[in-house]
Amino acid sequence: MKSAREITPACDHHRLLQAYDLREIDSQEPRGLFRLKYLARLRRVVGAARRCAGAGGLVLEVGCSQANAGLLLAEAGLTVVALDLLPEALTYACAKYERGRFLPVAGSADALPVRSGQFACVILGELLGHCAQPQAILAEARRALCPGGWLVVTTPNGDYRGSRVPLYRAALEADGELAQRQFGPQGDHHLFAFTRESLLALLRAAGLRPVQFAYLGSALFSDRLAAAKRLLPPGALLALAAGLNRLPGWGQRFGLTLFVLAEKTGP
Repeated sequence: MKSAREITPACDHHRLLQAYDLREIDSQEPRGLFRLKYLARLRRVVGAARRCAGAGGLVLEVGCSQANAGLLLAEAGLTVVALDLLPEALTYACAKYERGRFLPVAGSADALPVRSGQFACVILGELLGHCAQPQAILAEARRALCPGGWLVVTTPNGDYRGSRVPLYRAALEADGELAQRQFGPQGDHHLFAFTRESLLALLRAAGLRPVQFAYLGSALFSDRLAAAKRLLPPGALLALAAGLNRLPGWGQRFGLTLFVLAEKTGP
């Protein structure tokens, strides 16, 4: 796919998405916080989707935004449907497209315009924390999956020691205006964050069996540690964070993102 530097924005939303790309996947700061955090997430999602969908498999990326995962999967030989509520996000993604079977579709995550049982893999990347009714999003994702299909989820870690986002259950009880604030265009505007326990419970209640769980990214990526980060190349920083996140208690407190791979159970 093309770099964001090659894109000429056609509207304000294009400029917003380009700004995200330029601080994340296309950042000129190889050890920058946002780039390392994003790459830890992107690599895990793309790798899981490739394994689960198989060669030529059909993947749905819901709330795709820049669609970087979908574009990479299409280039790897999979067939990708990239869905977003905003048509402007889809035109931006199409401007980055270079090759592969990549199909942009406008639609809402809580009423997917797809057939039931159609996809080998569905990706919900950084979406559930923006939705007033995440259980409805999961029900639609499950419907779209074929029997035995796989759901890939990432969402901010509510137990991260630096988190300022209210936890899922507390937010539901305290805020009666979540529905009016959901699906906001700004990626930083989360309604709530999940803990490991609350996310896994929500998936199980939706008829999805969690098979893999991981904490991704690390407080080690902080730009306040810039001098220390220069001692290691970006790949080594990512590997170090992944190793530390497997230590008891470390990932829960210092991991930035929750990752879950879940299998559809039943018909």
